[in-house]
Amino acid sequence: MRISIDAIEYMSNLLFLVIVIVEVDKLTRDAQHGLRRTMEKYVGSCRLILCCNSTSRVIPAIRSRCLAIRVAAPTVDEVYSAEKKNKNLIFDLEISI
Repeated sequence: MRISIDAIEYMSNLLFLVIVIVEVDKLTRDAQHGLRRTMEKYVGSCRLILCCNSTSRVIPAIRSRCLAIRVAAPTVDEVYSAEKKNKNLIFDLEISI
């Protein structure tokens, strides 16, 4: 399928509401079916980022509508560095308040 230049320019001007939902795999099956209906209803105005630990616990109807991106677990050094930055940020906020 080809997309014309006009369509690409038009799509680049659209604004989407971006929602991040974590631990989607822990939602009940009924909640996941509700999420699927919501995804279908707001496909034109909303983009979802779904995070989960196990894709096998996400219903196939949601998996088929998503682009799966696997992210490796952070290394110990990365966790330490992020924790250190977070503590500095909290300290800076406490000083400014």
